[in-house]
Amino acid sequence: MKTIVLGLFTVALLAGTALATQELENALLNQISSQLAVDRARLTLGPSELPQLAGPLSDYRFEFGATPRGRTVVRGLSEQHKQVTFTIDVRLWDSAWVVVSPVERGEVLSAERFSRSWQDVTDLAVWSGRNFAEVRARRTLRPGTALSHDAVESLPLILRGRPVTVAAAAGGIKVSRTGVALADARLGEPVRVRVDRHTIISATATGTDLCVVGF
Repeated sequence: MKTIVLGLFTVALLAGTALATQELENALLNQISSQLAVDRARLTLGPSELPQLAGPLSDYRFEFGATPRGRTVVRGLSEQHKQVTFTIDVRLWDSAWVVVSPVERGEVLSAERFSRSWQDVTDLAVWSGRNFAEVRARRTLRPGTALSHDAVESLPLILRGRPVTVAAAAGGIKVSRTGVALADARLGEPVRVRVDRHTIISATATGTDLCVVGF
């Protein structure tokens, strides 16, 4: 679930009766909540910076100059009255995973390195996954930072330095042996594998810790 906090900080005033703060809050809140599909929201407006409309709130519909996230221009449009324009600051809050102990670049994530808390994610696309063991860090993650999608990547099928099984088939005969991957590899990518002290072969990644080679 997400929390939205809006602060009204600039406004173009038109002649008319000032809107009640709560009325404007409710109108904008309902529209933004629907557009962003949020489950829980909170909205506050600076009482000294309310727009003035030339008619009742029901005469107006509101449009956003962009997706309501961060600084956003709002236009109040009416067939009977003049347009009113003002600016809001939309702050998005969500429950996110936060780093509690350092995670090094390339390290596979583990749940004990993170805790769950509400964070300002206005400028952040939070990681929404659940299985830490399926991803690793793209960069070093410092304590106190929220875990974002661009901070992690899915694990390759084959990891450098990990044991792998190399399979081969020819003339109806199938054989396999183990080795150590010399690089990461995703599905269909080539990978070099050391199968003994003196032998390195080239293979193709086909599954988790599995690759094939033809001969």
